[in-house]
Amino acid sequence: MRDDAALTLSALSPALEESVSRTQARFELRQARKWPEFREDDANRVINALREGIPLVRQYEIAGFPSRREIGVWKQTNPEFAADLEAAASDRAEELVEQGMEVVKDTARDPGCRKVESEYCKWLAGKLDAKWAPKGGEGSTVNNTQINVAGDVNVSPADAYLQMIGG
Repeated sequence: MRDDAALTLSALSPALEESVSRTQARFELRQARKWPEFREDDANRVINALREGIPLVRQYEIAGFPSRREIGVWKQTNPEFAADLEAAASDRAEELVEQGMEVVKDTARDPGCRKVESEYCKWLAGKLDAKWAPKGGEGSTVNNTQINVAGDVNVSPADAYLQMIGG
């Protein structure tokens, strides 16, 4: 009887080894999906694209860029990467604020167009960096906010948009 048991175990050994190796491989795949490996070159590409003005939401859709999940995990596991992303977004927000100021100073353009474009730059900068976001009482996202653009003309963003498109 013992010989039969030993024979059965030796016959099962390759099947058991294969099962164990498959289980281990599945575990490793699950771990790799759960905690994707940090790739320095991809991380730098994400940061540079953000500095150039491609928001993260658009980068997720571009082939060859890391997924939303990968970037989220990288931010959690690599504080340096998270800080670099934050700095890139802040730099881009400051560029947008400067662009908005240049638009406001351009007196050759229609006041309504200038207002809409500067408000857009300000809004986008606020999305990238909380420092530029409107405070509680500012209400710059409300349609009837009056902002003096040309010194003598007050228009709401809705009216400015209508003037811009010729409506």
